Amino acid sequence: HFWWGSVFLLAVPVLVLLLALAPFFVPESRDPAPGRIDVVSIVLVMATMTPVVYGIKMPAKSGASTLALGSVVVGLVAGTLFVRRQLRRPDPMIDVRLFAHGAFSGAVLVNLLSVFSLVGFLFFVSQDVQLVLGLTPMQAGVALLPGLLVMIVAGLGGVRVVRRVRPA
Repeated sequence: HFWWGSVFLLAVPVLVLLLALAPFFVPESRDPAPGRIDVVSIVLVMATMTPVVYGIKMPAKSGASTLALGSVVVGLVAGTLFVRRQLRRPDPMIDVRLFAHGAFSGAVLVNLLSVFSLVGFLFFVSQDVQLVLGLTPMQAGVALLPGLLVMIVAGLGGVRVVRRVRPA
């Protein structure tokens, strides 16, 4: 029997192979006018994400606390500073003005909701087939495999549709 995380080690040889072959199959691209690395913005992103994730996960482990709430507040303040900085920079990490366009914001929101829905569905179904139907984890994975294959085919097909159909 192996440690549960050892399944992730299966990706190591594949990633090493991809890293070795990528220079031969992926064309080089260079930004003709590369911006400088914005260390302050990078630090602000980390100062946003780390405390927010901590503040969301901590109550699940040990209940609600002022530390968890305070960390979320710290993250939100850092996020606000990040957005203000991006609005002032000539070459921002992300152009937050894009969110002022309804089509862009709507597309991002739909994408976010669909990913949350898919992850929630997969979590629920995998638990259901194991705990209610009594399947082993391996059997549950095999049962969910056809759905994965459909998602791969649909994703690849979606790329072809987007290339052919242009928005009005």
